[in-house]
Amino acid sequence: MIKLSAVYVLAGLVFAAFAVLSALDRNNRKRLGNAAFWGLVALSFLAGDHLGNLGNGILVLGLAGIAGLGLLGRGAPATTSAEERRALAERFGEKLFIPALTLPVVVAFGVLVLKPVTIGGTPLLDPKQATLLSLALAAVIAVGVGLILLRQPLISPLQEGRRLMDT
Repeated sequence: MIKLSAVYVLAGLVFAAFAVLSALDRNNRKRLGNAAFWGLVALSFLAGDHLGNLGNGILVLGLAGIAGLGLLGRGAPATTSAEERRALAERFGEKLFIPALTLPVVVAFGVLVLKPVTIGGTPLLDPKQATLLSLALAAVIAVGVGLILLRQPLISPLQEGRRLMDT
């Protein structure tokens, strides 16, 4: 059975990627602070259950310390310029809505089709979390659709996500 813990792992891996990309951003003088912050957030998602209350409390204090000491800063500029994004918008027009429309379609599919599926008497998706699991699946599929539609590099969603999070 696929449980909500899979969503936490997915989110933790995304935050870990933000940490690595932040550490590698030579254009950001606060890159190490950003890397530490996103690394701690990733640790929380990936191992929060195993850290216990004290460990999670120390982790939160670390996050607050990094932010409070002003160790966070903006990352590198967007991988695509405003002009490039405008050109893509003109080139693809209404097709840009396809990734966004993928979300409700996949969520509905997950809830209506995948939720009742059982394998050997065990549900495929945790019935209590089928909507959140479907939303996570939808997000991954929508990113894939966007990458294929816009012909962007695989790293682009992580770079843009990191840029937005740093902002």
